[in-house]
Amino acid sequence: MKKILFVILSLGFVISSYSQPIEGKSIGSNTTKEEQDSENKILVDADFIQAWEQSSLDKQFADKDLYKLEAFTRLKGGEDQFSYYIIKELSWGDSFKSYLIYEEYESERAIWLANYTKNHTLIDAVEVYYDNAEGAWSTTSIINLKEHSLEITKYDAYADPDQTLQRVKITSNGKVEK
Repeated sequence: MKKILFVILSLGFVISSYSQPIEGKSIGSNTTKEEQDSENKILVDADFIQAWEQSSLDKQFADKDLYKLEAFTRLKGGEDQFSYYIIKELSWGDSFKSYLIYEEYESERAIWLANYTKNHTLIDAVEVYYDNAEGAWSTTSIINLKEHSLEITKYDAYADPDQTLQRVKITSNGKVEK
């Protein structure tokens, strides 16, 4: 019980420390450095999904073939009960495209950051969010668009330590560098 309380409190601190823009806003000259930094960061957590669900009337399904979902999602394990949506396109530059792809099922939810060439050839992908009904495993992330990096926090109730932080870079050619 203490571990669960610790995780809830830790996530609350992270959530209160970062903003989570769904749609990018231009940075004006009257903004502070903290405001500029928060606009370059996306906190991918349950609130991020909830905001997307509330704001998106016309949800865009992710075509399983076009986005090569079998290469990195739970489809590769033969599980076909999931639905897939494009939540957001991210811009890291002109050399590749990135999408946040939402994987949904009644008891599991995940979000993948997937990088593609302009012709939709999959370059690389990484899971940036995960939650299951049991609450024993979870993943949340902070995507830093300015620094081309991610901070991925994983919780596993059965591991020691039960929480780990992984820093990941997105290279200029779209590879995920751990």
